[in-house]
Amino acid sequence: MNCKIVFSDVDGTMMDNEHHILPGSLYAINQLRKRGIPFVMASGRHPASIIKIQKDNGFTGPIIAFSGGLVLDEDNTPLFSVQFPLETAKKIISYVEDIGFDCTWNLFLADNWIVKDRSHPRVKEEEDIIGIEAGRDTIESLPCDTDVCKILYMCEPQDIDEIEQVLRRKFPQIDFVKSSDTHLEVMPKGISKSLAVREFCRIRNIPLADTAAFGDHFNDRDMLETAGQGFLMGNAPEELKKIISPKVCIIDTNENEGMYKTLSELGLIERTKS
Repeated sequence: MNCKIVFSDVDGTMMDNEHHILPGSLYAINQLRKRGIPFVMASGRHPASIIKIQKDNGFTGPIIAFSGGLVLDEDNTPLFSVQFPLETAKKIISYVEDIGFDCTWNLFLADNWIVKDRSHPRVKEEEDIIGIEAGRDTIESLPCDTDVCKILYMCEPQDIDEIEQVLRRKFPQIDFVKSSDTHLEVMPKGISKSLAVREFCRIRNIPLADTAAFGDHFNDRDMLETAGQGFLMGNAPEELKKIISPKVCIIDTNENEGMYKTLSELGLIERTKS
């Protein structure tokens, strides 16, 4: 395929199940860069976490953070950003707490990560995974004109669908999408990885037909269906495999180096000797 740029989700796609970058992924990134093909990490993570992965593994490149809410150039200059008011975030948080759902919230700002409970096991797990610590500020200490990039709810798997449905009905002006079996992302209306891909390609004057994208979960669906060629990891939820566009190819799992294998099969990188 005539590919001029590759977009990839992070967890469950270019990383293994322990959230470490796969050897094949790192090899592929370096091979693509040698051929002048940008590799753009597209994640729900905070930008600081994505940048840390790049620095730890010795490469650079544009990034898409907050599931499309923020796009940064190679030098971390913002190219695109959409946020929503703190007042809206407070209304959503208050509503969920009044209902009494078993979940904890995380508030992501462009330069901060605020949580309801820093001692919560899921928060501690998230800190370990993304490699940054939650801030010690409180939502009450934030200026009233603060803009919010995203709320992340950490839920129990058996409750996440109900929480999503309830919030969708109550706040139709906000978007909600699952990024894992326990993570529900709350974002400005219309924000998605697909929108970020479109904006980035418009700015760089890259035809969408000349793009490839890899992902493994529901918040990747629109990106995979927008790209010239989308690839859904074999470890994706079965429900997603059933509803994904027929033009999206289902490939091998992350643990089996699905992204690396696919890029080599397409001729975009050279396959390493076994």
